[in-house]
Amino acid sequence: MMDSVHSLEQEQEWEEGKVLIRRLAQTDGTLISPIDLTLDITTPLSLEKLRWLNFDLEPTKLKVTNTGETAIVSGKWNPIRPYLNRGPLDANYVFSQLHFHW
Repeated sequence: MMDSVHSLEQEQEWEEGKVLIRRLAQTDGTLISPIDLTLDITTPLSLEKLRWLNFDLEPTKLKVTNTGETAIVSGKWNPIRPYLNRGPLDANYVFSQLHFHW
């Protein structure tokens, strides 16, 4: 159920955006990463906003690892973990870790 009322047209537009993202994500593995995005030739998609839940809960444990090239932050929550959903996502995605490269 939606938190607020949206038109059927808006929900259809969001679903079409999700389908497009899924189609674009299906590759044979030959595409390079990271992707160089050229903003003047991009087309905006209309998607429902991503929704973060429980992101304000403090972890019971937090681990930060510095490899010299990457910083990795992971945590343990008990019993409820942060997660996100909506936007282009069809399910809840539970936070596992985040990392930064330099």
